[in-house]
Amino acid sequence: MKKIFGAVLLAALFVSCSSLQQDVVISSEQLIHQEDVVSIETILAKLDADAIMGVNVENRTRLCNALLTQIDEAFESSGMQKQLQSRLYALQGRVYLLMGRKNDARSCYDAALRSSKGDAQAAVLGSRLGLVAEVDSKTSLAQSNQKSLLVLEGGLKNYGEGNYLDALAKMDEAFISLDSFYKIAYQDVRNSAWSLRSVSASSNDAVLLKVVTVSDIAQIARLNTNVITAYAGSKELSSSELYSILSKAGFFSPVSAGTSDASLIPLPSDKASRILCARFLWNLYTTRKTNRKSATAYSSAYAQMGEASPVADVPVDSPDFDAVLGCVENELMDLPDGEHFFPDKTVSGVEFKTWVSKIK
Repeated sequence: MKKIFGAVLLAALFVSCSSLQQDVVISSEQLIHQEDVVSIETILAKLDADAIMGVNVENRTRLCNALLTQIDEAFESSGMQKQLQSRLYALQGRVYLLMGRKNDARSCYDAALRSSKGDAQAAVLGSRLGLVAEVDSKTSLAQSNQKSLLVLEGGLKNYGEGNYLDALAKMDEAFISLDSFYKIAYQDVRNSAWSLRSVSASSNDAVLLKVVTVSDIAQIARLNTNVITAYAGSKELSSSELYSILSKAGFFSPVSAGTSDASLIPLPSDKASRILCARFLWNLYTTRKTNRKSATAYSSAYAQMGEASPVADVPVDSPDFDAVLGCVENELMDLPDGEHFFPDKTVSGVEFKTWVSKIK
């Protein structure tokens, strides 16, 4: 098994006892065990963040099973300290919980406590099982990174409850002491909390808190750009009426592939993915122009040049190639990592409001 983070761990593991006369010597075998655990935690953090954000659902079971295999291999190592065994049981339980296997997760929690009490990952698992309350307020853990893991969990709990300002504060506090892989894994959750920080579940903007549907983005667009008024008028319309009007006007149709294929037009109840939002936004943006041919300028140019798409996950022959490039080029949307568009990722209402508000 490939070992990672060795240099970081090696520097961190030379610690002194409470007595100045005795040094703690950590064997190379123990170091390898700790590297195994950090590798597992790194993968789990990403899986957990994806679950919170509702992405990569189709691969979750496969990735969780692969991680369980890695945990089993780590358990087979000889000479593992009780503290590491406890953490492994807790991590195993968290993987089971991601898979919906709550009984197995509870068994792992009990095993973690039998091995050694006081591990932060066990406290996190206990909290998610509803067995431990207020995990971020614990002060008995000696290591600052252990405490920071509990602070992070408190932030994630606040995020799930819609307390976005508190979630943001706790996540930023935790990232200071935690290993960098935690910040990388939960960056999208943190960014979402930032976007949602001014919205509360009790406000009239409750639709902005959730993952929006196609019908939702139509209503949000109507309230935040005057382009819709030319088609829908100024009177109140139901969601189905507004969708029908905008659909007939072609706002949900991909311009790169034309509008003849009805299977490409989403239903009003469909989740609004990033690429569907790009399609809708690009149609709104280009309908403001006198020359509608500009809507397909990107696909035409790339077809003539015979070049590959500059966006890693949106090929030139995509029905929404023009929409994606148009939205990125005109700064309506962005490439989150500078290379990928993440076309299938779902969108919150506040994200879409930010984008559509740029179109006047």
